[in-house]
Amino acid sequence: MLDKALVGKNKPSWLDDNLDEIPNTENYQANHFWHYHCGEFDPGAKVRRLTYQLQLNLEGLTSAAVLHYRKVSQEEITIVGFSPIHIPFPKEDDPDNPLFD
Repeated sequence: MLDKALVGKNKPSWLDDNLDEIPNTENYQANHFWHYHCGEFDPGAKVRRLTYQLQLNLEGLTSAAVLHYRKVSQEEITIVGFSPIHIPFPKEDDPDNPLFD
């Protein structure tokens, strides 16, 4: 998967779209949590930039569904959750947060 070009947006879960740190996301950062918008994408949306090797891509397509993963290294990830409907930046203690028990 890391060698394939992907159309979705990909970013660290502790940064907003301006790359500013989001308050109260220390454990997202400590655990290296990222999320990738994995589709279904708007069929009329134009792809502006592809995601390669799960690098930062703020211009990828967005979707309701996101895949949450931990970036272990540049070559290894661990999938930690899937959200069919992305709730931006849920708090760690939110009982519906799939990333923290």
